[in-house]
Amino acid sequence: MPSGDQYLASLDAAEIATIVAVIGPSRLTAYRAVAEPDVEALALPELSISQSTRFLEAICGLEVVFRDAVSTAVASRPQTGRRPEIANLIF
Repeated sequence: MPSGDQYLASLDAAEIATIVAVIGPSRLTAYRAVAEPDVEALALPELSISQSTRFLEAICGLEVVFRDAVSTAVASRPQTGRRPEIANLIF
């Protein structure tokens, strides 16, 4: 299956105009402000999705490391029967 850029590059002006009409010009206003031809404006959401995916993967990795550090800190504390302060567990 071709990527979004390859697909968009294969379209002619009439097909691009049809896609813009279906999506609605008002929804593309922000993209059109930074990308001149409509074909580039239509490619920007795909770029946004790929960047968001990479960012989310990094955030998920940090979340796992943080969760493991908290779990280790909690497990290493003596059982006193009272709830520990979270700041004391981490720092």
